[in-house]
Amino acid sequence: MSSEQAKSQPASGTSQDVIDVGAKAHPPALYQHSRILETPFQTLPDPKQNGDDVMKDLRRTYEADGVIAIENAFSASCMEAVNNGISGMTDGTNRAFAKAFAEAYKAGTPDFTSGQKIPWLQYEANTVLQGLEDIDGAPVSTALASKVRKIMSFVPYDEAIKAVATDENLLFTVASLLDCGVDELDLFQEMALLKPSGGGREKPWHQDAAYFNLGLDAKVVGCWIAVDAATIDNGCMRFQRGGHTQGALPHFAVRDFQICDAQAPSASNGDDIVAVPLPPGGLLLFDGKTPHGTPTNASPSRRRALQFHWVRRNTPRVDPHAEGGRIEHFGGTARGLQC
Repeated sequence: MSSEQAKSQPASGTSQDVIDVGAKAHPPALYQHSRILETPFQTLPDPKQNGDDVMKDLRRTYEADGVIAIENAFSASCMEAVNNGISGMTDGTNRAFAKAFAEAYKAGTPDFTSGQKIPWLQYEANTVLQGLEDIDGAPVSTALASKVRKIMSFVPYDEAIKAVATDENLLFTVASLLDCGVDELDLFQEMALLKPSGGGREKPWHQDAAYFNLGLDAKVVGCWIAVDAATIDNGCMRFQRGGHTQGALPHFAVRDFQICDAQAPSASNGDDIVAVPLPPGGLLLFDGKTPHGTPTNASPSRRRALQFHWVRRNTPRVDPHAEGGRIEHFGGTARGLQC
């Protein structure tokens, strides 16, 4: 697969090419926040120790705001182990992941919008891969490690990451938000978002549900975990607090499949835009329809994070172009709108 073959346009949010398509710079004020999100929850609820009582308060906040922050969900030592696991996948020393990625790479560009589990790396735009393939044919090496912006479908390949994704308290919390038992959870999507220093690109304002081949009423809980410290400067998350109550918003192919900049949430328009800096191990839980985004990381510090999405097991997948599919609800062009 050449660099040229890897390029495509973000027409409906499905592209996960091995090289990111890149984008022009975003407007400077696009991610200006109103305030820092309060983090009244210091740790995840423990089902063995008054977890139900804590969960009532947490759920009340989640349903009203569409997002909650838990400052000390995981320890710094746990995140150090996760960081090591991520590095093993970006530099090729995790051979099991590298081999699985090589098989996927040879098969062509994957689609993750229906919950597919395909080990994958994506690099920053303009990364040169030719001649840097490993012994299995995958473009992964120490020379490329700093250019990786995203890892997909990696949980089974590292024990520290697997321990986070299967943490008892985390699963108890997510199941409570989805109104189901822990045994009914489906880890729909797993991503590591690495946002390299010195230009790791933005993720424009969007709703995660716009990327998933699920019905409009499907409940999705997103989980974002800071592996490195997430700061204002290196691209911590910004949310429109309460924005999930608006339902599906139109998305367009601009710098990504995104909410049009002119209609994006804005502090200057009175929207409650909260920035959420977090220490390593800090965690966000958010509704699949809560608008959020992150600016370009122009700082000298990388910003690694894990991101998981859960749905209830047996949640129906819906053809994105069928009646009731996500293009009908989230596709601005399909709705006859312009950006």
